[in-house]
Amino acid sequence: MAIDGAGRITVTGTSGLFPPSPFIIRYDSSGTLLQTIRGDGGTSVDVDDAGNLTFAGRYGDSFVSRYDAAGVRTWATPPSNDGFWNLFVRTDSTGAVTAAGTSGEDYLVIRYAQDGEERWRYRFTGRDGGNDRVAGLAIDSSGTALVTGTSWNDYLSNRGGTADDIATLTT
Repeated sequence: MAIDGAGRITVTGTSGLFPPSPFIIRYDSSGTLLQTIRGDGGTSVDVDDAGNLTFAGRYGDSFVSRYDAAGVRTWATPPSNDGFWNLFVRTDSTGAVTAAGTSGEDYLVIRYAQDGEERWRYRFTGRDGGNDRVAGLAIDSSGTALVTGTSWNDYLSNRGGTADDIATLTT
């Protein structure tokens, strides 16, 4: 769910089981339905200051898609062909989009320009190549991506260590 500067509420998700039917729904600040978009949607949504919507999700293949304030899709892209799940998406003040999620057993962070062109990608593989899972994404006022989650560190609890550590990255 995301709320823009005008108080409009955007939600995304799926209905049904096989196959899931993704959707995007927008409400005004008083809860009146403004728009429903079927056939697209995601597991994460963000709204920029201009009211543009950005979604990331995985229904079969993973994707990041962008809609203008009127609800017209302006671009969509598969961020990774090796599986990308547990997705988060955020937009910075310039309109650039950052997606972060788990790809294989690694963190994967990708920055897209406002037009959907990939600017960069970063993959984090924790100690010993164990399971690394993204749990959150934020963008600060300077456009820096902050990604957090867990990273397998291969310590056994009977040695006084932990199996997972918290790992936070800045890009």
